Amino acid sequence: MKLTPFYIGLFSFLIGVFLYDFLQTPLVFLCVFLVFPFSYFFTHTSTAIYEKKVWASIVGFLCGSLYLFFSLPNIDDFTIVKIAKTAEDTGKSSELSGYINTFPKIKEDKIQFEVLVDEEKLLVQKYIQYNRNAEVNYEKLQYGDFIHVSGRLELPEKTQHSIFVDIPEFQYDRFLAKDGIFVLMKNPIIMLEKETSEERREDSWREHTMRNFWKYIFSLRRQFEENIKQKLAYPENEYALGITLGDESGIPQKIIEDFNTTGLRHLLALSGMNITIIIVFLSGLFFFLPKIVRILCITFFIFVFVMLTGASSSVVRAAVMGVVGIIALQSGRKLQPLHVLIFALSCITIYNPFLLYSDISLQFSVLAVLGLMYIEPLLYSGKVKSGKKKNELLQVLSATLAAQIAVLPLMIVFFEQVSLISPITNLLVVPISTLAMILVFATALPFVGWVFMPFAYFLLHSTLFIAEIFANIPNASIITSGYETIMHHHILFILLYYSILIVVLQFLYRRKKSV
Repeated sequence: MKLTPFYIGLFSFLIGVFLYDFLQTPLVFLCVFLVFPFSYFFTHTSTAIYEKKVWASIVGFLCGSLYLFFSLPNIDDFTIVKIAKTAEDTGKSSELSGYINTFPKIKEDKIQFEVLVDEEKLLVQKYIQYNRNAEVNYEKLQYGDFIHVSGRLELPEKTQHSIFVDIPEFQYDRFLAKDGIFVLMKNPIIMLEKETSEERREDSWREHTMRNFWKYIFSLRRQFEENIKQKLAYPENEYALGITLGDESGIPQKIIEDFNTTGLRHLLALSGMNITIIIVFLSGLFFFLPKIVRILCITFFIFVFVMLTGASSSVVRAAVMGVVGIIALQSGRKLQPLHVLIFALSCITIYNPFLLYSDISLQFSVLAVLGLMYIEPLLYSGKVKSGKKKNELLQVLSATLAAQIAVLPLMIVFFEQVSLISPITNLLVVPISTLAMILVFATALPFVGWVFMPFAYFLLHSTLFIAEIFANIPNASIITSGYETIMHHHILFILLYYSILIVVLQFLYRRKKSV
């Protein structure tokens, strides 16, 4: 595909942000030459257009690098960080008050949520197995509650990495930093309090409005969760929340391991599939409305869905692509998927430049989409002759293989596990899971939800049963942590893999065009 100078600039902007976040050194500006191949790769024969793309590459890369440079916070200026550093030396506990800033998640015997303390974020982790009725009913905590926490502040352990020789490890400090969290508190004493009139006055009108908005959104989410848990049995109800809200905190570890082994873990990660199902369902539901009203209704419900799921980066990316895509389809314009993907990523990066490097789920989501865009047509759809219907099962199989090829090096390096039976299990489960997601939403409807409940339960149970059966097959997956050469040189391995993949795809597409 030939990209215009505008999209070349946006693409180079993303490269600049990613490289600066990865290297975290001003020397990244010397890497501006890396964007030249991309401007040449997408060039036309016209010298004038090529020059525009070269300048767009340079300007885009420099803008991306500078954007991240000026976005880096000086954490030493944070009050909570200063207190935490003092606590490391003295061992003293701290007492803080603030608002719960996220939807509290309970995983087995631990609850975790963010607390906003004077516009600074604190991550609270509390083990609740033996003291569920100690200070407060943790299961009733919700977004917007004003709480008092008492405990020892800790700085997340810093992880170092080298480009050439280090074994990859989970960079917990970078993972938290992408959300503006630099301090955590483990096992504090938690007390639910009422905000004082003075604290209310200190809040701006905008902060008060946004807090009430999110509180209402998360109250709807809690009602949906309680509704599903009441109507469906365990663990099918927890799996239902996983495929609809992306919340796997209540799913038993055994089921998650089965999903990892069978290559079905992506079903629990909200992305394009969920947005596509919602768009298709709502398009059919609102078919009688005028075009502009139908687009507005679909956009509104997608917005509500994104809010209910917590607005993760992969869901926002899929939502932006979905909304732009539905507008293009309804208006009769042909929109290039790569343009939409680059635009969506640029919007997410401008909102939070630290997601591009530190959010592995976003990287998986983007690579899977690119696999569906450029690898899947070579595997199947390009072979369909005119007048013949596509075989839906083969299409699911080719899509699964394409996505797996696209994300393979990341699975090897970061998940340390590659499923060998993923194509088969996805062929069986994806259609079932798609219908199950629709029926779960239908089950949550008032009054008529009970009608859909048995069908939703059957599909959910069938999915878990299939995952369990295939996970017990010997050698169903390969554990890659033992490949020391790859793990020690993982960055070079990833670069080499995608370089070879791009060359192979270029060759196949040229051969296909010449046939």
